[in-house]
Amino acid sequence: MTIDINFAVILLGHILADFYFQTDLIALNKNQSGNLKIFIVHIVEYSICMGIILFLGIEFSKNLGIIWLASSFIHFIVDLFKRLINRYKTCHKVRFYFDNHGIIIDQAIHICTLVLIWYLWGRSINVRHLILQNIEYLPVRPIPLLVGFLCILRPVGIIIKKGELWDFSKHNIQPETSVQNAGKMIGYLERIIVLFFIIYQQYGAIAFVLTAKSVARFKEIETNKSMAEYYLIGTLLSIVSVFFIALVLGLCR
Repeated sequence: MTIDINFAVILLGHILADFYFQTDLIALNKNQSGNLKIFIVHIVEYSICMGIILFLGIEFSKNLGIIWLASSFIHFIVDLFKRLINRYKTCHKVRFYFDNHGIIIDQAIHICTLVLIWYLWGRSINVRHLILQNIEYLPVRPIPLLVGFLCILRPVGIIIKKGELWDFSKHNIQPETSVQNAGKMIGYLERIIVLFFIIYQQYGAIAFVLTAKSVARFKEIETNKSMAEYYLIGTLLSIVSVFFIALVLGLCR
């Protein structure tokens, strides 16, 4: 399975605009009823960032302009719908799913719309020649790999931290503050190392990552059953997310 390079560039623009160029302040307040200006700032920021990535990575054409406008407009519509849901949600099921899985639902809708946009206008566009160049000693194409790295860092980290895959707070599992702060960087490094092992087909070496984490947390795990479960679930979610993203992006050979 390989990802189309044109779609990879479109996805790169989305990930950068929606996760890396969007500040925490905007992410927290853009859907609140009294913060229309912040919502508009996000839409403008998304459009500018997406446009820069698209026009730098893909040769200019009429379809490229349509893709840029369509992706920006549909992102606005989806975020507006989410804003309205957040403001007027009264149905218990709607409230439950958006409160507990809002980011996953939001990103699933965004990516599906980008797939549709690519299917309608993106299959005839051409990426710039520089992007097609392979890097020596790198077994996969650089753009999908870059998308993979960006996905496994901030997006996956936010989803795990917010408990959208498994809500630790409901099970009274609260790690110490020092462990919690260090855990973010540990998670980043863990997923980066695992992705490198995947693209170089060193699957057995992934066990060393798990062993290193287990040794570092051994005393805490041994004396605290809840912490052991917290550690195991969090680690497995992190590892599985890397494998899933690598498979979708065609980084597994």
